[in-house]
Amino acid sequence: MKISGQAASLDYRKPADGDADVKLSATLDDAGRARLGLDLGPAISGSIPIKLIGKISSDHDSKMGIEADLTQLKLDNILPGWSKVPGRSGKATFNVVPKAQSTRFEDVVIDGGPGVSIRGSLEVDQNGDLLNANFPTYAPSEGDKASLKAERGQDGVVKVTIRGEVFDGRSFLKSAMSGSSKDDGKNKAKNIDFDVDLKLGAVAGANGEALRSVDLKMSRRSGIIKAFSLNGKVGRDTPVSAEMRGSLAGART
Repeated sequence: MKISGQAASLDYRKPADGDADVKLSATLDDAGRARLGLDLGPAISGSIPIKLIGKISSDHDSKMGIEADLTQLKLDNILPGWSKVPGRSGKATFNVVPKAQSTRFEDVVIDGGPGVSIRGSLEVDQNGDLLNANFPTYAPSEGDKASLKAERGQDGVVKVTIRGEVFDGRSFLKSAMSGSSKDDGKNKAKNIDFDVDLKLGAVAGANGEALRSVDLKMSRRSGIIKAFSLNGKVGRDTPVSAEMRGSLAGART
């Protein structure tokens, strides 16, 4: 069969009394995800085979389990700090719980290659925009030991809180500091307004450098960093601090 033009294989069985059992398999490429309303812009590209097993209940208490093969995907900070090149093995499993005005993804387990482990839950609205996320285990790179929480406020700003012992900050910083880019309709994943509150024991950077006792706060609006403050230590015990301030004229120092 086809669902919104996307080829799929479906097995549906409904007894006279009780819930219907559903099994579905499909391979979603970029165009297929867009047709199904799952377009995440440049944050994700490539084909993803999925398997869905679940029950459809007449009392709106449906629950679907999904297994996805991430091997052929290219991921670019789809979650803070999580990037992946095509060909690197990876898989994800989660349960989908539809709600009246949103969809909740529970029991999320992501294994994306050596050392990559993400576990938790998230919820998106009818447009696929993030409402909240909670990942007690958040290791998008090998060696990471951190947790992540995110929640979208009434003003649309996503407030991200990251806590932990060790975090590889290279990919996250590259994305967060990239600034605005020309809006060609494909950059919605890069132009989310967010506030970050990060406290980590150590953050790994480029060329073997590391910051310790890191306390960072940053705000970005329309792809432009509006506020930034950082305190930490480098070397043996050298304090380092940074701050961005704005003026009434709009300039940032």
